[in-house]
Amino acid sequence: MGGLIFGAARRAGGWPRLLPLLLCFCFLLPPAAAAQTGPPGRFSDVRGHWAQSQIARLAALDIFRGYPDGTFRPEQPVTELEAVALIVRAGGFKTGPGQPAGSGGAGGAGGAVPAVPWGQNDFHLAVAKQFIPADMLAAFSPDRAITRAQLAGILARAFYLPRPGAAAPGPGVGTAPAWPAFHDLDGVSASYRADIQAVAAAGVMSGYPDGTFRPDRPLTRAEMAAALSNLLDLGWVKVAPGRLLTGWVSRLTSAGGRRQLELTALTGVQNFTLPDGVQFFLNGRSSSAEQALNHNVEIVLSANRQPAYVNILQPRDNPQWDSWYRASVKSVELGEDNRLVVSDLNCQDHLLTISPDAVVTGKNARNGFKSLKEGDFVNVYLRGETVVGVELLETKTASGTVDSISDGRLYLQGVKVSNSRPGWFNHYDYARLVDKNGARISVVGPGDRVQITYLDPDPNGIDDEIPLQIKVLAAAKH
Repeated sequence: MGGLIFGAARRAGGWPRLLPLLLCFCFLLPPAAAAQTGPPGRFSDVRGHWAQSQIARLAALDIFRGYPDGTFRPEQPVTELEAVALIVRAGGFKTGPGQPAGSGGAGGAGGAVPAVPWGQNDFHLAVAKQFIPADMLAAFSPDRAITRAQLAGILARAFYLPRPGAAAPGPGVGTAPAWPAFHDLDGVSASYRADIQAVAAAGVMSGYPDGTFRPDRPLTRAEMAAALSNLLDLGWVKVAPGRLLTGWVSRLTSAGGRRQLELTALTGVQNFTLPDGVQFFLNGRSSSAEQALNHNVEIVLSANRQPAYVNILQPRDNPQWDSWYRASVKSVELGEDNRLVVSDLNCQDHLLTISPDAVVTGKNARNGFKSLKEGDFVNVYLRGETVVGVELLETKTASGTVDSISDGRLYLQGVKVSNSRPGWFNHYDYARLVDKNGARISVVGPGDRVQITYLDPDPNGIDDEIPLQIKVLAAAKH
């Protein structure tokens, strides 16, 4: 595998999180070289390459393209200017107040920013913010291959990574990073050694299995593809809404000679026709649609919203629940943390973690957890304290004035009983009792004006309604 590995830039000593990457730029290629024919990511020279999956993934997202001849040229070096422009654009860096991009300011000898053949504003910003190590800037050559040590130097400066010898974090900030030791840094300057250790300790770059970093090795396009792909995993690449999907493949069918894929996720179920050229990968190797069935996957949609890349992850966990209760929804949070807040029938709130494999069922649950709205009644199925399933209940409401209560049955005044209009409710005391503001109360009695939320298991029958909540809109004096 290539040596440039990007990982999570951990917060240590208060260093800032990496800024979001911008998506739609052509990867380090002049416009004339950007065109490519055929399916995105199907390059003629990457089959079996260690970075084939990452290359195909980013090509499907239009983060970069190959060359007009259908190649990607994975071992071609990345130049110094390409690397600088990439970091500036990818990091989303903006010019600060009083320092517009392209103007005079901090620079090389004499304070002037050297001219470059393209990307002048990006280069000027990097110089103004002192992202480029001084010795690299003094001898900057736009078309020369950048080394791994130089890239470490730019990254350490651009993202303010702590170096060995920096003050340890204060209480509550975290632990100091563990400074890695590489076997081949004896001939590297102290500054670059600190940069290399900083990016390695932060998880931004790492060395090779033999314990070397190979600081003088030119950075290749394949290594940069792996870097961007891993940054995408960390959520630092800004992807256009709807282009990157996750879930599990719940069904594969064929219709009219085309394969159909059903993707089930926390946000619901989507169906896709698989176009010619879509690529499946498992553990970095080419795979098939059949292998994706009942597996968690990541799907990248092309610009025309068709599957272009499918990464097959672990088999779907089909967790069995060990407890359940009825409740009403208070809030749903989907994203980095998937949370469900519900209030049970005793008015107790529960903050629950949603399993990635959890499924929402019910007639109106097409959009998964996005189908759940505040006030909806649900059955929540748990394994431990993790939600593994939710059943969205179909409820009805009835309003009226309480006539009497006898033997656990609540009667409403003046109701002409029919299949669609119940006049009484059995086991009313099993329901949640609340006032008009939703606060828990302990009693309901004759003369109270109420709104009852209930289940109706048999719409054609009577005496089967199950009350869930009795809201007292106006209380009588008892």
